[in-house]
Amino acid sequence: LFINNADLRHLFILLDLGITMAKGILEDEVPEKGLDSINNIEFKDWLRKHGAAEETIDSTLVTALYDVGFAYTHGDIKTPSYEAGSAIRIIFRLGLTYKGAFMWKMQAGMGDVVFAPIYEVLDRRGVKFEFFNKVTNLKTDGEQVTAIEISRQVNLKNEKYNPLILTKGLPSWPSAPMYDQLVEGDRLRNENINLESFWSPWKDTGGELILEYGKDYDYVVLGISLGALPHIASELIASNDKWKDMVKNVKTVETQAAQIWM
Repeated sequence: LFINNADLRHLFILLDLGITMAKGILEDEVPEKGLDSINNIEFKDWLRKHGAAEETIDSTLVTALYDVGFAYTHGDIKTPSYEAGSAIRIIFRLGLTYKGAFMWKMQAGMGDVVFAPIYEVLDRRGVKFEFFNKVTNLKTDGEQVTAIEISRQVNLKNEKYNPLILTKGLPSWPSAPMYDQLVEGDRLRNENINLESFWSPWKDTGGELILEYGKDYDYVVLGISLGALPHIASELIASNDKWKDMVKNVKTVETQAAQIWM
């Protein structure tokens, strides 16, 4: 199939993708069984199974879904890897639940446009932020996280750390710590230490902290990369088969990024 007219080609891809997904959802009884029931098949294979055209499967629309999630085994674009149910769930979320424009063009970096304002709002509301803390272990009783063991990487000169700088009047997130606010700031700068790196040679200097369930927290939001979980969540992995399967089977992909500012 070849459609020379771009508008008609785009319309065909949208219609083919929508019809194929609707057909597949009904044939696989997804409304009754749930989207997770088709997570045993790769999304592109699922589309082929239900009759999608190769032009649709290889379209920019479908490829973008894989690209934004780095959904390729070992980063190889020849081996796409996306659970069908998860892919459809994301398409539904993107297509049906956004407000305003589908995408926004930022006028500055992600940290400055998104995270700096969130930090400022929460800070003004009294939310307490603790920077330079590294989770080393999650304790569990088999049912829930009972304690969080934390290592403090550095010591602060003042009680509160101010993470933002002004760039042309815009509160911005710097690419390096505010060394003048840290007791060990000169040493970190002189030795070019990256405290965000798992392989950093830095020996933490701020002591240890243990947060206990029911005393220090009620819920835990784990925002740490999957690749680090075997090192900090061995108890959870050993006591929970779902965690064990996730860590064993879900793979991480090394990525590279570059920004060109004109």
